[in-house]
Amino acid sequence: MKFILLLILVGCTTGEIETPDSPQCSPRFVYAYPQGERVISETESYCLCRPYRFSREYIGAVGASERLPIGFCDKLIGWPPNEYVKKATFWEQVRRAIQDEQP
Repeated sequence: MKFILLLILVGCTTGEIETPDSPQCSPRFVYAYPQGERVISETESYCLCRPYRFSREYIGAVGASERLPIGFCDKLIGWPPNEYVKKATFWEQVRRAIQDEQP
């Protein structure tokens, strides 16, 4: 609970609505069938990451995707927790800005 309150306070004190570009990643699994059994190929599977931007002017991918070893996506789809906090704070700032502009 204290963490949520701290997040709200930090979000309220920042004047600009933006967050630094950061990679958005997701695993791509390639399957192999040794002896007829389906298994994930560790050598052919990979992690696909692309730079992503959140700003007042643009939200979305801003560059080419990069193939990284599958281990890079270990327990990760999207953003790491610390980056997700930045994104959630951004979304809250945008929501408040829109609310403040309503007549």
